[in-house]
Amino acid sequence: DEALARRPGVVAVPMKNVIVIGGGFAGLSAASALAEQGVPNVNVNQWYGLFAPAKTPKPIVDRLNKELNAVLKDKKNEKKIEDQGAEVEISTPEQLKALVQSEVIRWKKVVSTAKITVD
Repeated sequence: DEALARRPGVVAVPMKNVIVIGGGFAGLSAASALAEQGVPNVNVNQWYGLFAPAKTPKPIVDRLNKELNAVLKDKKNEKKIEDQGAEVEISTPEQLKALVQSEVIRWKKVVSTAKITVD
C-alpha cells in the first residue's frame, strides 16, 4: 500500500492529508476516513500473509505459524510494525485461508461489476 510505504515521509513533510480508505493510519489523524466524507461502505485494508506450497505437510505449516506468531508477538517487533502505521494481527492458517477466500469473492464482484478487463 503506497500510503503505508510513504507514511514516514508523509508524517515528516508538512502537507494536508485529505482522506484515507479504511480505518486510517496511526499518526495520520488529520486525514478523515471516506465514511466521514459521506462515502460509506468502502473498506480496503492492506494485509500480509505467509504462504507455503499447497502440499506442505500440516505439521510444517503449524510450526511456521507458531514461529511467525512468536515473532509478531515480540513487543520490539510489534512496535516496529506499528511505527510504520500498521497493526499486528495474529492468526491461524485457517483464518488466513478464510480471509483469502473472502477477498477473492469480494474482488471478483468488484471486477465483474466494474467490467474490469486485462488488455
